[in-house]
Amino acid sequence: MNQPNDPDSLRRARDQARMELSEVVADLTDQLEEPSGENNRSAEQLVTDAKYQALYAADQARDKADEVQAQAKEKSRHAAEKLEAAVPYPVAEHAKHAADSARGPMVAGAAVLAAIVVWLIARRRRT
Repeated sequence: MNQPNDPDSLRRARDQARMELSEVVADLTDQLEEPSGENNRSAEQLVTDAKYQALYAADQARDKADEVQAQAKEKSRHAAEKLEAAVPYPVAEHAKHAADSARGPMVAGAAVLAAIVVWLIARRRRT
């Protein structure tokens, strides 16, 4: 199952881009070691090309990551819809009601816990 959205495929593409860029840098280093003016112009062109290749590779990776993220969100939404459709209506309503009822005590509990932590910190500073 080797899909273009597979994390392993993305890693291989990233590694391939790195290898190509390192080859460009190696060529650039070789060019810079020669004092010729023509080679310096060629080196400048290689640097410019390497910059554009890096930007292009980064854009492709960003686009691919956005695409994978969008697909994951869609699959998650689809799975949630299937789960919601599979749960009988009364059970879903009771679960929603229980979740709503639990939110109030959870917030109150968090506030009490925060007050206790502040009190302990203040008490410790006094001693």
